[in-house]
Amino acid sequence: MICPRCGADYREGFSRCSDCDVDLVAVPDSTNASTEPLALVSTDARLVVLASFPSEFEAQVALAALQSAGLAAMLRADNEGALNAGLTFTRGVQLLVLEEDTAAARQALATEA
Repeated sequence: MICPRCGADYREGFSRCSDCDVDLVAVPDSTNASTEPLALVSTDARLVVLASFPSEFEAQVALAALQSAGLAAMLRADNEGALNAGLTFTRGVQLLVLEEDTAAARQALATEA
């Protein structure tokens, strides 16, 4: 079983992703780009940082806007807070998109603002 949003693998018996809270699927649905995780995109794909946010909440809002526009995107954070509370999100949360989707992603975020 696989989460169609984040690509996490689950063994039989699980029905929902514990991180995304969506129903798991047996095979990822590649026809819906808005829920296709970047992990399932071509291995030749190049990711670029579209924007950085000071909080995970702001980054999640931007991620949702891109996914609703049908663009594959993901977040990357350096949250070292589990090791040292003073290091929580020292570089912020980065929003990554496919290089070829950069212009469309910028446009999608501009229309949401």
